[in-house]
Amino acid sequence: MVMATALTQHARPLAAGLLAVVGLLAAGPGPARAQSTWQYSPYRIRVWLAFDGSPELTAPLAETIATTIADRAQTVAQATWDVRTELCPLPLRTDAAIRTKDVTVEQMLQVADQRLRIDDKLVLLSVRAFPSGYRVAARELDCHTRTWQPLVQHETVQSGRIAELAFSAVTDAFRPLLRIDNVKGREVALRVRAGGLIVDPAGPASIVESDILLPVLRRNDRLGEPLKDGILVAPWTFLTVQQHEGSSLLAQAHSGQYSVLGIRASSRVQKFALVARAPGESSDLRLVTRGDNPQPLSGYEIHSKDPRTDETTPVGATDWRGMLTVQRGDKPLQILYVRNGGLLLARLPMVPGLEPVLTAEIRNDDRRLEAEGFIKGLQGTIMDLVARRQLYITRFRRHVQAKEFDRAKALLEEFGTLRTRSDLARELLQQRPRFASTDLRDRLEQAKIDKMFTDTQQLLTRFLDPGTAAELAAELEQARQPG
Repeated sequence: MVMATALTQHARPLAAGLLAVVGLLAAGPGPARAQSTWQYSPYRIRVWLAFDGSPELTAPLAETIATTIADRAQTVAQATWDVRTELCPLPLRTDAAIRTKDVTVEQMLQVADQRLRIDDKLVLLSVRAFPSGYRVAARELDCHTRTWQPLVQHETVQSGRIAELAFSAVTDAFRPLLRIDNVKGREVALRVRAGGLIVDPAGPASIVESDILLPVLRRNDRLGEPLKDGILVAPWTFLTVQQHEGSSLLAQAHSGQYSVLGIRASSRVQKFALVARAPGESSDLRLVTRGDNPQPLSGYEIHSKDPRTDETTPVGATDWRGMLTVQRGDKPLQILYVRNGGLLLARLPMVPGLEPVLTAEIRNDDRRLEAEGFIKGLQGTIMDLVARRQLYITRFRRHVQAKEFDRAKALLEEFGTLRTRSDLARELLQQRPRFASTDLRDRLEQAKIDKMFTDTQQLLTRFLDPGTAAELAAELEQARQPG
């Protein structure tokens, strides 16, 4: 009751007036009403405050935090936020305070099923006391996409700063939400939540051109609730802002694999995007093989491309664990290109620092690389053999023209000791089964391997004529004939 009273005393006149306007707008047809609600109603934000049980974290401090968040939100977020702070429900309070990062969506559903249907954001706000000071942490659950956003933490040694840091943590944890309205190829049209209420471009609900957007697909049941496993964060896919006018935004999609963005939106399928602001400075990229027993891929080369400038720079190669650390630097979004033996294997858009570790399942290219090594070695042998044969032929014919038949015969015998087309073809045939696979997942790789073997067989046929020795012997015999 204490927390509720504090919030009641700090009503927001501007937001209330705009909500009245929304009421008039909502009287129109269904689609227009939904669009008006999306654009002209504030974010409904519920902050659940949890203390760790330390004696200095008291009810009056909770009241101060609630009052500070309400007052500061009115100034900073203005009409875009309708924020209410209350004590975290008891069944969740200990986990929310001490294990904030580990609270699951399922736990939230058990105590906040209705809130997830009504609100836009649920924020866990944790305050803990340590011998060295106080730690304030906030973690946002977006109710539309049912996805957790990165944990934000602030520390202080002064108890008098806790309330202000609590508001800062809530603001830093907040991620603006957008609705995807239309997708044409790589061009994506979006509408900003509460976009019609934004008057301050520096406010927490604003979208700036440097923002990177993370698409999320939501599949609903007939009641409008997410299906089991119905939330899909588009894998290796991000959007960059191209044009921004009012509540409307045009973005370009960058995807490393088949994109789910082209799926048509409906009452059963909703498409959203969240601003992806990285809390960290780097992420560890881990490459593993596909399949039930993934293995690390070491020695794979990674290059980074800036989608805004098309500048490409080498990042490094994966270590024995298949790991490589990718630094954010001044590039919020990077397009990583994975190569092995010069062959491009994957294109992975990523925001370094957004997640501590990212795992990508990559086709194991070692078999193709080993086959390529064998083929290149054999092709080198072929070309060396062609050169040596040509040298023998040239010297043989010079001796024949000079009537040096014994020396020509000796060269012809040496020529006969060289490896033949049959020798190399047999080696090619013996090695081919080593690089064969019937797994349908390897069909593209197998097609490349098969082409290498076919090209090498054609090289043998073209340059190593098995009848050359007989032709030279005939030339020598004819030259020896009198007259």
